Amino acid sequence: VFVIQAVLEFSKPCVVPDEETQCGILLRHMQNVGPITTGEAFELYRITCAGQRMTDLRNRFGWPVKSDPYKTPGGAIVAKYYLARRA
Repeated sequence: VFVIQAVLEFSKPCVVPDEETQCGILLRHMQNVGPITTGEAFELYRITCAGQRMTDLRNRFGWPVKSDPYKTPGGAIVAKYYLARRA
């Protein structure tokens, strides 16, 4: 059912990565919790290369991952990743 919903929601089919992989963990977070930064990915899941995993989700799996600049409480500007509503 989950895969069918993904296919219907976006203009091209999306492949769901294994839930235990870094891509799967990040995808599940964005679907269930919301946007995530690389710092949050490290703090929550010990994923050190979240930016590359987001590229994998886009290019290998077909998910519409977007990013916007986000200013952290410490003043750093980082990327905040999220799933686009529509492709």
